[in-house]
Amino acid sequence: MSNTIRVRAVGDGRLPVPGTGGRFVGRSKSGDIIAAGVDVPDDSYHRRALASGALELVAVEEPAVPATPAPMQADAEEPATQDAPASSQEV
Repeated sequence: MSNTIRVRAVGDGRLPVPGTGGRFVGRSKSGDIIAAGVDVPDDSYHRRALASGALELVAVEEPAVPATPAPMQADAEEPATQDAPASSQEV
């Protein structure tokens, strides 16, 4: 699996999507900037566009980690134990 980065278009920057005529990275078909960004390969083509200001990195939100339940607390009182009857045999 190759590494990817999430980017969006900046201003009037129009970086062509390789192999597709009329489409631009980080823009919808109508040419509007996709605010959430798009995932693209982390390669020199896209890195150069980041450096030139045509694209900007978008922070990828990590999925929320469910909170782990707190460990159960032991009761302060220990369970009652019954004493065994003392032996009545003497030697």
